[in-house]
This record gives sequence, C-alpha cells and structure tokens, in this order.
Amino acid sequence: MPSDLPPPEECPSRADMLAELLTRAPASLRPLIEEAQAVPVEVRYACNRLPDPLDLDPPPQPSRQLLWVRIRDPISSGPSLNEACAAYLSDEPLLLTALRPHSIGFPSPKLGAFATLDHSMWFHAPFKADEWLLYEMSSPHAGAGRALCFGHLYRPTPASSWCPWHSRASCDSRSRRSPARPRSRGGGAQPCSSGSAQSLG
Repeated sequence: MPSDLPPPEECPSRADMLAELLTRAPASLRPLIEEAQAVPVEVRYACNRLPDPLDLDPPPQPSRQLLWVRIRDPISSGPSLNEACAAYLSDEPLLLTALRPHSIGFPSPKLGAFATLDHSMWFHAPFKADEWLLYEMSSPHAGAGRALCFGHLYRPTPASSWCPWHSRASCDSRSRRSPARPRSRGGGAQPCSSGSAQSLG
C-alpha cells in the first residue's frame, strides 16, 4: 500500500467536482448530478486523475483507484451500523474502477444497465465509517459483460499512520456463502476487505 499519500484535507473532493460539473452539464444530466450530490458519502481523490463525467471518450486509466471516503454526517453506534455503511460506500467505486481501462466513464452512452451481482465483505477490526478511511480498489479482469473487483478499506493507527499491509478478499457471481468471520489480529490498524463481482450491462 502506498505510504506517501496526501491527507484527505489536501486532496480534491468529489463535492467540488460535482459543483463545477453542474455549471456546464446539459439539462438532461443535471438531475443525475444533483442526485449524486445528495449521496451522504464524502469522497476525496487520493492520487488519481479527476474524472470528468462529460468526457465521452476518456483516456484509458489503470484499473486501480485510491480514494479517501467517509460517511458525511456522524452516525450512531447501533449494532453493525458501521459495517452497513461501509458496504454502502464501498459498492459504487468498485464498478467504476473496472471501467477505467476501457475508456468508459459514468454516465456513458457506452453503458447499459449495470449492477452488483455479489458483494462480500470481511471485517478484521472495529472502525468508524464516519471517519476517514483509505479505499484501495483494483479490478484484475473485465470482459463479456462482467467484472471482478477487489477493495480494501484502511483505518488509521493510534499514531495516525496507515497500515502497511492488507489482506485480499475474493468472490464471484457464483459464490453466495458467507465466509467465517476472521479473528482480529493484534496490533496497529487493520483493513476491512471487500470483494465484488460486477455486471457491466
């Protein structure tokens, strides 16, 4: 995992990108942008070219992304609420990661309907979804209308450094069984891993 990333406060935000996009988007796309602005997730781009959803033919990009993410407003400490929020905020960026090498943005006339077929997560340690998490994503394969994606969410250590290791989660659209919950390992920050099989319509 990269160790020289800028902190989220120094990274460009999705909110600013959407606000700028709204000033030049055609009327047909403005409701979609306003809907994206209402999503209760704060996103900052750690080390990637900022996406331009109005670019119908973006240059190919590596099938990897690094984002800072968190739920925008404080959340309560209800049972499994942080885990549910992590599942929510981790889903959409995985699919967009799979599109990057194929010169496809979102939204795009090149795309039909798309949906997550199977999104499995392994939680290795407690975390708070309304605090900054580093989200590392990759997509090793996309083809025949399907994509396989992996994601890892990292939280800071008490010393405010970032965990230098990660574990891998994998799944495909045929796997529906929930794996055994792994025991937490001792010391430092630990990741939550997410695996997802995506359908590109």
